[in-house]
Amino acid sequence: MNFNKLKLSNFKTTKWSGGTTTELFIYPPKADFQKRDFDFRLSTATVEVDESYFTPLQDVSRTLMVLDGQMTLSHQNHHAKTLNKFEIDKFDGGWYTKSKGKCVDFNLMTRGGATGRLEHIAVEMNTSSICNIESNYNRHFLFAYSGAINLTLGNEHISLNKGEMLALTLNELDSNEIQLGAIEDTDLVLIYVKSDN
Repeated sequence: MNFNKLKLSNFKTTKWSGGTTTELFIYPPKADFQKRDFDFRLSTATVEVDESYFTPLQDVSRTLMVLDGQMTLSHQNHHAKTLNKFEIDKFDGGWYTKSKGKCVDFNLMTRGGATGRLEHIAVEMNTSSICNIESNYNRHFLFAYSGAINLTLGNEHISLNKGEMLALTLNELDSNEIQLGAIEDTDLVLIYVKSDN
């Protein structure tokens, strides 16, 4: 199993019309979000206004999870969905989308043949659990939204603090089991991505 720990200093934060957005990971590494030449992109965002409109992103699939607060997404001529903490909506980035409500969210964007999904994992302080990674995806990430946690991957021991992320690549013979031991109450976002590249 190959892994890379990404810290706050690795991330790029910029402003958008309704708040800020922080790019956590983009692939390929030299891709540019503004040029829309990425296979997939992971980011968080703050929504600091009561109502906002999403920038249309043609040919991009979006998966959004609310990390804090509440948001109602209304996709014109499609569906509307109210998201509470750690709830998810998946939608076409090209849709005309209006958001209502202030929140912090996590975004997975995929293009071309890339696909993915998000999952929330909560681990209480001084408890441990086992996370089994689905091996039918070739890229995996663990983002610590809150807390602090120790991870055991085979013979490797890694700590992950609030705002940090672990990028994982499973090799064919690897165990898909990760042991989680929380130092504080911890909320993790587990990101699965399948990419041809």
